[in-house]
Amino acid sequence: MHRRIVVALGAPPASEAVEAHALFQAKASGAPVVLVHAIEPIDGEPDDPEIQAFYARVREQAEEWLEAARARFAEAGVEASVRVEVGKRWERIVEVADEEGADLLVIGSRPTVEGERLRLGSTSHGVFFAARCPLLVVRTPA
Repeated sequence: MHRRIVVALGAPPASEAVEAHALFQAKASGAPVVLVHAIEPIDGEPDDPEIQAFYARVREQAEEWLEAARARFAEAGVEASVRVEVGKRWERIVEVADEEGADLLVIGSRPTVEGERLRLGSTSHGVFFAARCPLLVVRTPA
């Protein structure tokens, strides 16, 4: 069924449903998983020590979340690796899926209602239109 699954995870607990759906797909297909978290860039000078310290803290926190998720996948018998990326979230997620040769991309979305129209979140919206592989969008709590 699937040969490689990329899973975009945000902060827990909102990402739990995404993780559960990805784990189900990975177990059903025997596919390895790449867990990715994309850190949105902030304005400022990249060489500024305060900005570097900020990214180091955010990266460390994301690595902790992803490593905990990787351990849960391993407990379930699913091979998983971890990637933390800096860049426009939807672009980096799509690029990682391309780089990893994903044939399934799993992402969460916190839909919003504007008037009478339901909209995907901005990251999932961008991924929806740019992904070059099948996409599983999992509704997550607001």
